[in-house]
Formats: sequence, structure tokens, C-alpha cells
Amino acid sequence: MPFFCSLGKPMHARTEAVAPRRFIALPENRSARFAIRRLALSVRLGRNYPGSILYLHGETGAGKTHLADWLRKACRTKSVQFLSALDWPESSDQFRDADLLIVENLQYLPGPAAEKLAAVLDARTARRRPTLLTANQAPAQLRLPTRLTGRCASGLVVSIRRLSPRSRRHVIEKLAARVDLPLKQDLVDWLANQAKLNLRQLQALIEQLRSLPRPISIETVKKEFAIFEPEQNLDRVVEYVAEHFSLSATQLRGTDRSVSIVRARHAAMYVAQHCFDASLAAIGAALGGRDASTVRHGVDKIAATIESDVELQALTKQIAMEFNCDAQGKAVNKLSIECHQE
Repeated sequence: MPFFCSLGKPMHARTEAVAPRRFIALPENRSARFAIRRLALSVRLGRNYPGSILYLHGETGAGKTHLADWLRKACRTKSVQFLSALDWPESSDQFRDADLLIVENLQYLPGPAAEKLAAVLDARTARRRPTLLTANQAPAQLRLPTRLTGRCASGLVVSIRRLSPRSRRHVIEKLAARVDLPLKQDLVDWLANQAKLNLRQLQALIEQLRSLPRPISIETVKKEFAIFEPEQNLDRVVEYVAEHFSLSATQLRGTDRSVSIVRARHAAMYVAQHCFDASLAAIGAALGGRDASTVRHGVDKIAATIESDVELQALTKQIAMEFNCDAQGKAVNKLSIECHQE
């Protein structure tokens, strides 16, 4: 039975106008998609959202950032505050009265900011202002104070599960159709069963398959995958950058947020993308399983300063030469998708 709201029309009928149209609905993400639609409708109509908090969690690349960004755009006529937990400011008063607050990557929230966020959530709940929180773990798994995790768990907690082979097959077919890429059924089946890929990686896969000669065969794809080992290359980049800054790769992959380590970590993110055109998800995986939006933040930080940073310019050139990158700074091997056995 459909959920009915106070205006008398079925919720599913009234949310079609605010649905994330290009987000592929799957059994693994359908609950999250519906929850986001309900939240968008509540904000746009100025109505209360049950529980005030929507907590969305799933592995890197599951689509959390896509849904959060869509929600922000869908509610652009309202007062919306959107930020990564990494960027939580000293003063948080501006978050208490916004029509909508979106905080991404809660797992990276600095310890001192936890109490501030808990206080903001208390104030917003009292005012019945909705909040979207995203993380790669359920509330109980976060290494944060229980006061905050308790607030997170008090709202609606929705999980985006890992894709099944059947869902990956559906996504591959949908994405290929969007770009008019003909794929034989045996290739689609092989990719769905061989590649443990999330949504973001599947998008990158389709884009890179477009560069292969037609018709695309399993043998051709196997050959391309075999000559390019992105995980090993990215691991070597992390080790190279760590050595350059007199650190260890373990420190770059860890949780230490001292200034010197964060700068080196961001440099590794920037170099990995600049030299290998690697996906944000792949870079995050090579650096301890960090989220794509965290990697994007690090890349942007370095990109904003590299023109005046002689050391980072030299480091990028050294790695480009070491790893045989071309003149544009992209790795010679373009197919940066790794296949795994199920």
C-alpha cells in the first residue's frame, strides 16, 4: 500500500516530479532513493520530516554523494547548508535554522566537532528541521561519542547494500544504452560476474569501454585488464609520495590528521588523479578506503595551490617520469578498472 500524505495523493505519485531521474533504481538502493524523495518533498513543501534525521550509509561509490547532491539541487529554493564532515567549522550556529542540513562522510568528523554536531542535531530536532547525514558505516560502527551516534540512530537509518551480480548486469546494460555502446550479452554477463564494481566504478568502466575497438570481445577486455594494474600502480604512488615526505605508506592510509601527513595524503590523491586519471573511488581505496568526496576535497586543495608550490610541481613531474605518463599527465594505460573473481 502506498504511503499517503496529508494532501490526499499517494506519496509515490507526488514525488515523481522531484525524483533523481538518472539514478538507477536497484534492490540495493531503492529504499535510499525513496527516503531521499520523501525528504526532498518535505523540505520543498515546508512540512515536518518524521524523526528529523535521515542517516544514509553504504560503501564507497554506492551513490550516497550522488543522492546528497541531487537533494541539495532539488531544494535549491530553500536555505540549504551542505558540507563534508572534514570541513566542520569552529562556529556552527548557521546550521541550526537552515531549512536543510546535509553533512557527508560522518566517519571523518574531527573528534572535537562531535559534540558541536550533536548540539546542532538536538537544536534542529527541536525545531523539526530535517538533516541528511551520510557515512560508510552504520551509526553504531562509527568511532564517535555515543551522544552523537545515538542522535544519528534516532532518525531513519537506511543502508545502500553492495551490488549483486544481477544488479551489476542491469547497471551495465542501462549505462551502455545511454551512450549507445553495443555490448554482446556474453561480455555483459562476464563483466557482471567478474568485476566487483560499485556504481561509480561501473560508470567509469562504460566510459573506458567506449575507447576500445568494436566489436568489443571478452578477449579484448581481458587483454586490456591484464596489461594495466591500477591497484598496484596506485599503491606504488602512495609509497613514492610517502617516501618523498619522509613518511610511511601506513601513515598516509591511516587516520592521523597532523598537518604534514594531511598535506602528503592530499598530494598523493592529486598525483594519482593527475598521472593516472584514476577514479576517486580507486584513489580512496588505495589510501585506506576513503570516500570519493574526501578524495575530491584533497585533490581540490592541492589544485588550488600547486601553481605556486614548486615542491609539488617537481613531485608530480618525477612521478610522471617514473610511471611513464604521457605529456598530458595521463597514464599510458587508460583502462583503469580492476577485475576480480567473485
